[in-house]
Amino acid sequence: MEISKANEQRDVVLANISQKVDKTQKASSSIQAEKQSQHGDENQQNLNEKLADITKKLNEQMDSLDTNVRFGYSDKIDSLYISVTEKNTGREIRKIPSEEAMRLAEYFKDAIGMIFDKES
Repeated sequence: MEISKANEQRDVVLANISQKVDKTQKASSSIQAEKQSQHGDENQQNLNEKLADITKKLNEQMDSLDTNVRFGYSDKIDSLYISVTEKNTGREIRKIPSEEAMRLAEYFKDAIGMIFDKES
């Protein structure tokens, strides 16, 4: 009986997380589209602040749901990531995208920057 209640609660939390991730991805996509259409360091700073604010709000939501899911923003690849940690120890269980994927994205972003001159 208790196992079924725990499974139901888990399903509700996972559904809430899934909805938050979908909203985050949509917000990230719209912000990145806005970023591509705007130019200048000031605009880049504003977008980074918006993404940091979104990340903060998502983390507050996760705290209210009492989950061990955290959101972050990597300015190296201009993308949000999700980190799942153990509640007791704080050890990272999984990061989405993984560290390797983030390093590859950063590498390819730099490589494209070298191949195509953005200023011409």
